[in-house]
Amino acid sequence: MKKKIHKINDELENNFSLIGIVSSASGYKLSWTINNLLKINLQLQEDYLLLLKDGSPNFAFYLSENENIKLISNKSDKGILAYKLKNVDYFIKIENSSESIDNKINILKNAKIIQAILSINLQILSKKQNKIFANI
Repeated sequence: MKKKIHKINDELENNFSLIGIVSSASGYKLSWTINNLLKINLQLQEDYLLLLKDGSPNFAFYLSENENIKLISNKSDKGILAYKLKNVDYFIKIENSSESIDNKINILKNAKIIQAILSINLQILSKKQNKIFANI
């Protein structure tokens, strides 16, 4: 699959919420489960390629039809997207949603393939990591 390069915008806007998921399931199986539970349609996209000085890791990336919900892997063979949250396997980024994040977490926590799920406080992320998530 062709890789798309994303450039990071320096303007920091936090008009999104982040959910962390711990799961040993593949991205495909997890996205299928999330689709069924939340009644959305996450679809596999081109890998998210992050250009860094010490390498260019690429992360599995899924996008919903209306593009306000994204599922992204935290781990690749070349690195970790959010090192402070290295125990988290996947992130769900939700943009401009009127529905409560807690409601989505309560729905997803009953899935057998999810070992843990938590709302991520964006303030614990470094400025660089916050910019990365803002631009995904």
